[in-house]
Amino acid sequence: MLRVLLVDDEPLIKAAFRKMIPWEEEGFQIAGTASNGQEALRLLETCPADIVITDLKMPQMNGIDLIKAWKQNLFEGVMLVLSNYADFELVREALVAGAADYMLKVNLNAETLLGQLRNARDT
Repeated sequence: MLRVLLVDDEPLIKAAFRKMIPWEEEGFQIAGTASNGQEALRLLETCPADIVITDLKMPQMNGIDLIKAWKQNLFEGVMLVLSNYADFELVREALVAGAADYMLKVNLNAETLLGQLRNARDT
């Protein structure tokens, strides 16, 4: 069972995310949620995740800084970005920092999310 950490400062996104797919039936488990990059890093120290899905614009520590810290701390796993912004420079910055892929919240549905999780699993 692969462990997934969701990092987003919007409580509604986290709630919807939990209900979007049958996690355990698909071989995934939500390991936890965090509201910013700092919380996520603290969680990852005690509760490792195989996949981290992060928003980009959050208070205290944004998603780009989380991705950089993730790589710097040599955490294993795959980092995916889930954002409201389709700005090319933001997408590029996330990918250069080490994100495996970038998803837009407005286009996200169960099929897309499952596809991304399966791709991450097979990486």
